[in-house]
Amino acid sequence: MQDEFDAHKAVEEAQERGEHAGEAKFRGILLLAALVAVIAAIASLLSNQHATAALQAKNEAILDQAHATDAWNFYEARSIKQHIYQAASDAASQLSATSRAQLAATAKHEGRDQGALLKQAQQYEAQVEVDNRRSEELMHRHEILEASVTFFEVSIAIVSIAGIVASRWLVGVGIVVALIGFGFGIYSFVPTLGL
Repeated sequence: MQDEFDAHKAVEEAQERGEHAGEAKFRGILLLAALVAVIAAIASLLSNQHATAALQAKNEAILDQAHATDAWNFYEARSIKQHIYQAASDAASQLSATSRAQLAATAKHEGRDQGALLKQAQQYEAQVEVDNRRSEELMHRHEILEASVTFFEVSIAIVSIAGIVASRWLVGVGIVVALIGFGFGIYSFVPTLGL
């Protein structure tokens, strides 16, 4: 026996297939939003790591600057002492030869290691420059990664709205925005020239 066509049953089956297809599309949109959220979390983690490293490099620069200042002060103090003792030795004709010899020896002692002290101060200053450049580059990367995270967050919102209103073009816009965020993320690892 051949079954008769039941229009009501056919409509119900079509609606059920449509609902399942809609659920599959909605799951795909949810999966896309979750994937973008994971990428955003990774970019945010990298951004925070760069910010922390930038602050650490800046702290090292400050510490090196303090060492440089101390080294310069020590160099200057030794230089001033040397000149004072040398001037006293040269100008003190009324002093005994032994006293003048002691002043000259003290002046020579204070003048000793001047080159090493100067070199040390200059090395600290050079390290300050290296640490400052490193800090600036890391902060620059942090800022670019923050822009990347922002684009990912906007993408998640757009894709979520697309899932609610079942709009394919909004999914496309969300994907484009996520790709822009991905581009910023990649760009943050390009070495900066001039920094």
